[in-house]
Amino acid sequence: MTFVLCRHCLGWVEPVQYRCALCAEGVDISDADPSLEVLTERMGFLDDRLGSVQMLRNELPQTGHLYSATKGLLFLPQETRDVVDEATCWKPQSTTGHWWSTVKSMMPQAALIDWLAHRFHENNWNESLLPPPDLDPHAPQLLARLLMQHPGVLFIEHTSIQQFRNRKRNWTLYRHGTRTVHFRVLGDRHDFHTRIEAALRFTHTNSTTVEML
Repeated sequence: MTFVLCRHCLGWVEPVQYRCALCAEGVDISDADPSLEVLTERMGFLDDRLGSVQMLRNELPQTGHLYSATKGLLFLPQETRDVVDEATCWKPQSTTGHWWSTVKSMMPQAALIDWLAHRFHENNWNESLLPPPDLDPHAPQLLARLLMQHPGVLFIEHTSIQQFRNRKRNWTLYRHGTRTVHFRVLGDRHDFHTRIEAALRFTHTNSTTVEML
């Protein structure tokens, strides 16, 4: 499985007919990756850790940490692997067997069912089981380097977010021209809500009000 960085949405994707699977823009695998300077201009700088989350996606790592940045949100998976030349292979995250992984790869709705059906019990979850990495916010071009080193990293630009909603632990970010992002909060959801609401409203004041249910 080969992943490339889409210049348009800054997502690591496996191109489908030379188009990004997230934003449907054309992807030329022969193009050089954007420079760290260009990426830093779009991503900004690290601001604050919001909390531990589980992303809805099939092949790339699902569990990790969400950070606020000056120009967006950064998901950094707990499991990270360096890019290996032209191809980076990831094992599917499903624990229900190969057949269900195959179904999910063919039907995005099946992945949503799998994600919504899974439950973390608040009394049993201990965020200490998912220690955050030691990041230096003052390191030059930190976000750009993280994005280029780990295909599991996801960056969500504030300017792409049209709406954001939540129901208890489940959050949805609706993006213009790019696939919607779903994730579940694993730690203190009230603290997470306060932090992400402040980050989104401060940088993207026209977005829809958060629903706290």
